[in-house]
Amino acid sequence: KELELETQLSQKLRSSLTRLGPTFVKVGQQLSIRPDLVSPVVLHELQRLCDAVPPFEDEIAMKVLAEELSLIMGDDDDDTTNRPKLNGKETHNNKILDVFEEMPQLVASASLGQVYKATLRSKND
Repeated sequence: KELELETQLSQKLRSSLTRLGPTFVKVGQQLSIRPDLVSPVVLHELQRLCDAVPPFEDEIAMKVLAEELSLIMGDDDDDTTNRPKLNGKETHNNKILDVFEEMPQLVASASLGQVYKATLRSKND
């Protein structure tokens, strides 16, 4: 019964760290290699953070990508000290489709980032 409770609490800890975001996932990953600090049950559960971290929402990634593209393309009047604020999903998608043939597709995710695959739009200017 005690082992079952520890397992449930370990799962809740891993889930909570995942929900809290990348910084907390990294903390969990660091704890997963410290048998001097946590029990074997907790250690085993936290090691799952090293193998499989669920991706964050595509909408968040596309918003960041669109804002970065705005900086690179000079849409902010050459003021790179302030990140441009793009409002609305349609605006994000338009900015991304100005550069890529189609919306980037998620390939892989990790604790600090995600990898997307896309094809650059050819410029025949």
